[in-house]
Formats: sequence, structure tokens, C-alpha cells
Amino acid sequence: MKNGIRVLAFLFLALPAFSEGRDSSAWELFLFYGLDLHGKTYAYANSYDPHPGYHISGSYARQTLNLDPGTGQGITLGIGRTFSGGFGVRLTAGRRKIALGGENTPYEYYYLYTLITPPYYEPIETSTYREVDWVPTEGSVGLTSLSLEASLRLPIATGIAALISAGPALYFAGGRFAPLAFTEQWLGGHGTPNLQDYLVHIKLPGGQKLGFHAGIEVSVRLSGALSLAIKAAYSHTGDFVFKPTIDEVYYYSYLDPAPEDKVELVRSRFDLRPLTMSFSTVDLGAGLKFEF
Repeated sequence: MKNGIRVLAFLFLALPAFSEGRDSSAWELFLFYGLDLHGKTYAYANSYDPHPGYHISGSYARQTLNLDPGTGQGITLGIGRTFSGGFGVRLTAGRRKIALGGENTPYEYYYLYTLITPPYYEPIETSTYREVDWVPTEGSVGLTSLSLEASLRLPIATGIAALISAGPALYFAGGRFAPLAFTEQWLGGHGTPNLQDYLVHIKLPGGQKLGFHAGIEVSVRLSGALSLAIKAAYSHTGDFVFKPTIDEVYYYSYLDPAPEDKVELVRSRFDLRPLTMSFSTVDLGAGLKFEF
């Protein structure tokens, strides 16, 4: 990819030497709005020991959140130059937002503990098992892209032209999703457990990947230097490997933010697994081009 960037930079500097003169080249500014579809659903599994260090082993709490990317939407803007023969280069920046959703299976909670009751107060090893119906996933991922592309302009008819472009692209991604479950437990009178459930919001810290972008567009001149264009493109982002962190914690029952000591308690119990996601997609867009 680094070699590809060097080649494109060389083309950007060298192509004017092959042009027929100033009148054979043209600059363009463009702005597109686009939609893309993501067909792959991701599953994020989390589990923890609700009673670490207790003399009875085997307690667990576990669940799986489905992360189903919705239709992404965003804008792309850029500048390009076309030289004689229709060859050119483009510098493009884009930003799109991808919603995350998905229906989830119940949260499972299995808790082993010692019960002490009158009249004999003899310890009895017992357990509690719960299945809590879980709310749908909510969240989003933001994706920013920067690409340097070679292009070829192909006239079709008066005022109508096609353009093909391709080149390396740098992608930046980060986001959030929720909610994972956490249950705080403590023993009351006679060893009876008391339980408090929490909703845990997760942050996906930003990362970057080097990929590529390729597209084809058709433009129709509206008036003077202004054209209407439609575009179909493919973005290859590769796989982002996020290292999730705990962002916020809320009480399950009344949705108020939990205090910092509860957030630290969750952090001490959770061992969040990495999450691998790809945002490679085909997108369709429309926009305006201004040539000068």
C-alpha cells in the first residue's frame, strides 16, 4: 500500500508533463451523500464469575449480544484533477455512521452460596438460577476515510461522462454499544442473597486500518460547471480488532447512572474480549460536482 501511495503521488506530479497544455486539464470539487448495506451480524459474548474467590466454585453469569450493522449513511467530499487523455488523480475524505442493533437471548445468572437458617443454623449449600429477558442492542460505529486515487474520465455524450477511480485508503473507526449485564450480589440475613442488576455500556476505542477504495460514477452537466453525479463504490477496510472498555454503568431498574464505585466494581469483574469487525461495503451515492 505504501508503494501504491508513492506511485499515485508520482502520477499527480508527472501527469501534467503529458498534458497538451493548460486548457487540457480541469479541476473538480465534489460532494456525495451515500448509503451502504452490511450483511454480516456479529455476536459479542461476555461472561464473568459473580462470586470470585468463594469456597463453592461453579457460579457464572453470561450472555451474548448480537451486533447487527444497519444501513450506513454518510458524506464524501474531495478534489480532483483530470489531465489530457482523461487520466487524473483524486483526494477524497469521507465520514459515515453505522447503527448497531439486534435482538438478544436472555442473560443467564447462576449463583452458588451457603444458606444459614434457624432453628439449627446449619450451613446448607444452595443456588439461585435466573434468566433475565434482555433488551435489544443499541449503538453505532463512526468510520472516517481518506483516500488517494487514480482516475480515468470517459466521455459518453455531450454533457455526460463516466469516471472510474481506485486507490489506497486509510480508515479510522470507533464507536459504542450497549448494554451488557452485571449483577451485584451480597448476603443478607441468614445468608440470603440480595441482587442488583446493572446495564453496562461499552466503548470501542478508535483504531485505523489501511485498505482501498474503488468506484465508478456517471455525471450529467446541469448548467455551466455544475453537474449531477451518481456513484457506486466498494470500500475495503480489512478487519478492525477493537479492545472494548467500560464506558458507563446504569441501574437496570430505573436507568439512573451508577456511582463510580459501582463502575469500578464492574471493571474489576469483567474481562472483556477483543471484538473483530469489518466495515467493507458497497455503497450507492448521489451528489454534485463543480468543474473549473
